[in-house]
Amino acid sequence: MLIRAASGGESMVLMGKFDFVNMLEAVEKYRVTSIPVAPPLVVAITKSDMLNKYDLSVERNTDMQLTSQ
Repeated sequence: MLIRAASGGESMVLMGKFDFVNMLEAVEKYRVTSIPVAPPLVVAITKSDMLNKYDLSVERNTDMQLTSQ
């Protein structure tokens, strides 16, 4: 994953120690678009009451425009 991100010119957010709240804050602050997590963490995220306290939406900008032909 590190090599793919570096070769693709992507940015990475690394955490020294996992903390659920810090992870949500980092996702909001750095507008994370992809995060590798284990299935139990996905369940924890979706069931958490804290989820609504953070803006986890992501806007994707692209130079390509789709047109109907």
